[in-house]
Amino acid sequence: MKLFALVAAAVIVGVVTPATAGPGDGAVDVLVVKDVDFDGVYTPGVDKPQGDIPITLTDAAGRSLSTETDSLGHTGFAPAFADLAGGRYRLEARRPDPPLVYIRPAAVNGAEWVAFVDVRGGHDAHVVLGVVDPDDLPPGTPNPVLIGGRVWLDERPDGVQQPDEDPAVGVRCELRSGYREAVAVTTTDDQGQYAFAVPADTAYHVVCNPPAGLTPTVKRAGTSRTIDSDADQDGSIAVRGHRKADNDATYDLGLVPAVAG
Repeated sequence: MKLFALVAAAVIVGVVTPATAGPGDGAVDVLVVKDVDFDGVYTPGVDKPQGDIPITLTDAAGRSLSTETDSLGHTGFAPAFADLAGGRYRLEARRPDPPLVYIRPAAVNGAEWVAFVDVRGGHDAHVVLGVVDPDDLPPGTPNPVLIGGRVWLDERPDGVQQPDEDPAVGVRCELRSGYREAVAVTTTDDQGQYAFAVPADTAYHVVCNPPAGLTPTVKRAGTSRTIDSDADQDGSIAVRGHRKADNDATYDLGLVPAVAG
């Protein structure tokens, strides 16, 4: 799942306004930093670049390119010059081996965290992936954990988020304590993402309400827990309790057309 840039306890992700490039696919530029001031926003000169982070770019056909960030936290891809299906890609950053102790990406349930980029028409994508150190968290932070995920249209449908599948925008998602009334409400953004800041070590349910004519896809398909769908058929997702700064953006929901009864 793509990382967050929403609240103080967030991991950074930013995709800036695409710049015009040459014919075909644009370039993908990646920067991985440690969010030193824990504000969820990339601050040059403060946030520290992270080298040797493995990064993979995958197309809709499953073909991929892999590299690592350099000492300045940068890496990039030029898919127009590679043997890849064009346009839309899944970007995955993996924890290094051996893992760095302080690495706490949003997708902590697996080994990797995920973003989706669209470089059709020669547009460049600039992505900032942030990690946090739990020891940097200011004492007394009331909601030190960010949980959330992505709602998408599972057009295959196979229960797995593919690079060429569209996000579901404007879906209402509720944070519930148990199955009781909602304690917080949000809607998915233009990337299909939602997020809630929550206390540590507290379990919740997230309920995302599918739009008319859609229903949740198959649950826990495939082998990667970061790009599958986690919802029951009523749209509810069980969220376990997390330690402070143990952000988790893997609570995803895929949607497919409902079958007429």
